[in-house]
Amino acid sequence: PTGTLAYGSYTLIPTTGGITGSASSLGLFGFNQSGQIATLANSGNDLTLVVSSGTITAVTWVGGVSANAWDIGSSANWTTGVGTTTYANPDYTIIDDTGLNTPAISVNTAVSPTSVTLNNNGEAYTLGVSGNGGKITGGASLVMNGTTNLTLLTKNDYLGGTMINSGTVTLGDNASAAGDGMVGATGAVLDNGILVNNNFGSETIAGA
Repeated sequence: PTGTLAYGSYTLIPTTGGITGSASSLGLFGFNQSGQIATLANSGNDLTLVVSSGTITAVTWVGGVSANAWDIGSSANWTTGVGTTTYANPDYTIIDDTGLNTPAISVNTAVSPTSVTLNNNGEAYTLGVSGNGGKITGGASLVMNGTTNLTLLTKNDYLGGTMINSGTVTLGDNASAAGDGMVGATGAVLDNGILVNNNFGSETIAGA
């Protein structure tokens, strides 16, 4: 279909043998219709796009559950301002000084937030645990507003930009290749702060 999509389900990938895994682990970006959200779903043997009424939720990091796990729909380490909740793609995610920064935020799977915004002026954060394989992907962008440090131990391939408005973004822990970190696969890197490449292996920083 072309133009504005009406509410309903649209088949993206038809199959005869079914699709293995959950559509919630896939990233979706580029959908922008006011008052509507789009999600991917397994429907019978097909992968479908589901258009429904709603808005994207903004969640702020709290931490303290399952060793600070960032997963999809499991660990209630986030808040919308009342109580705690789990993360779901494509939430807006905010990390500031109100959450727990120890241990590191363990990105346990491929997550596709709309954006990751750091407003940390007192707490330094690490995203990722060496070797766990999680990453930030899809159409996400990374925005560093905080004046302290963000260390990335995840090899991210998000397609949005990386904006370092202040503070320091450090890639990797220089201990092993398993602890190397990366900003997005494409998109410009706007560096008005400090970007430190501390990776163990040789890496090409896209957009830098």
